[in-house]
Amino acid sequence: MATARLIAQALVDESYTKLLSLQGVVAGPVMPSYLQMEALWDEIDAAAGSPGQPGMVRSIAGGLQICYAKQGGCESLTDFHWDSAGRITDFEADGLLISPRLAVGGSYSGSALTFTSVYSYLDSVTGEVDVVFEARNTSGHALGSAKQPTFLPVLVTAAGAQVPYDTAASIVTDGPLAPGTVTGGLAVFDTKTFTGQFVLRANTADGQTLAAATLRKVPAP
Repeated sequence: MATARLIAQALVDESYTKLLSLQGVVAGPVMPSYLQMEALWDEIDAAAGSPGQPGMVRSIAGGLQICYAKQGGCESLTDFHWDSAGRITDFEADGLLISPRLAVGGSYSGSALTFTSVYSYLDSVTGEVDVVFEARNTSGHALGSAKQPTFLPVLVTAAGAQVPYDTAASIVTDGPLAPGTVTGGLAVFDTKTFTGQFVLRANTADGQTLAAATLRKVPAP
């Protein structure tokens, strides 16, 4: 349980440096991507002026409870799964396993932006889908206008539904975005569908697709 406590402390402290340092204590198709997503999310929050604050971890039946200092509220982490080497491969957050709720971006394409990371997660707290991403401006020119979002995220489901992002809950960089600049963002969608196509469209009348990534559910450990 000592390893689980390390992960719990890094999560509740919202520390991307701590999370990235714990890659060696997790294994399988789920946990490395999950920690990378959480680390990127914390880095995006910090860049937006909301850095993490040390939280509290305490033991409960079957696992650990973490209580956040910044936004308040607590979350239970239980049913930790380990491999034969003692590395964590999955666990439950508030009674729901991570593995069935996580997708990773692949098959990237773009005319002006290049994704470097995309993760999609069905949040156990809000019941909404959070897409955490990082992209580089590879267009050769500045994108977007001052004091306006550089791009507009959209989630396209397998059925073809186009779900707009929640502008109030999301973190999207204002323009202009200089050539070669890397930007991270959080796009929140009011849906429970976390796979499909994640698209960044230009914040213009024509809504040109700047980048797209296919979100695929990670296999179970």
